[in-house]
Amino acid sequence: MKSIITVLVVVLISSSVAVAQSNVLSANAVGYVRGAIPSNTGSGFNLFSWPFENIDGSTSTMKTITGDAQLPVGSIAHIWNPASKTYSSETKSTRGGWPLGGNPIMRGTTFWIEIPDTAATSAQHTIVFQGEVPSTANGAASTTQSNIVLDAVAYPYPVDQLWTGTTAAAAAPNNSIIHIWDEGSQGYTSFTKSTRGGWSSAAGVVIAAGKGFWLELPSSSIDWTETKPYSYPQ
Repeated sequence: MKSIITVLVVVLISSSVAVAQSNVLSANAVGYVRGAIPSNTGSGFNLFSWPFENIDGSTSTMKTITGDAQLPVGSIAHIWNPASKTYSSETKSTRGGWPLGGNPIMRGTTFWIEIPDTAATSAQHTIVFQGEVPSTANGAASTTQSNIVLDAVAYPYPVDQLWTGTTAAAAAPNNSIIHIWDEGSQGYTSFTKSTRGGWSSAAGVVIAAGKGFWLELPSSSIDWTETKPYSYPQ
């Protein structure tokens, strides 16, 4: 197992860009992101992403990134496969929790978590993902998401990031659309890149750490490569 320093990197989904980036402190750091899933009006959904490397270097799954105690029995994960453009779903059972050897979740993988109607007595369920902060040392100086046309995607580092500051925003052609899920209203807010104003409609839109979103292009695909946005961990 890689050695881990004692500094805990705190990057909350509600944090600002400046705060999130300034809290990435040192090499081989462990961090977490936290989000909520509503359930008080029946089934609630939220679209998450995995922004970390697994601490022990193994392949991540729902069982390893959420554990079996965080979410109620009957919760379902719908994991997006960008190659096949389909979902693979897993359900937390009464005995075994999340399946052993479930679908692999790589850094940048997006997935819905659905809270069942049977858990509707709670206003919301908090979930925390914890892992090793991406660094050059663990091979994460940059990352590429390929062949994006209509895909659930994510900013692949555990920081909040202005959408207009990403290389994907610059590379996307006019009339591209981003669809950002709002867990409170249980619906999308969408922004379009115009022929004149670019992403002016999305000015100030922040992609929260640990959240996924949809990127829809009008025609040909793009590859999205982002370099590590912080100096430490190196």
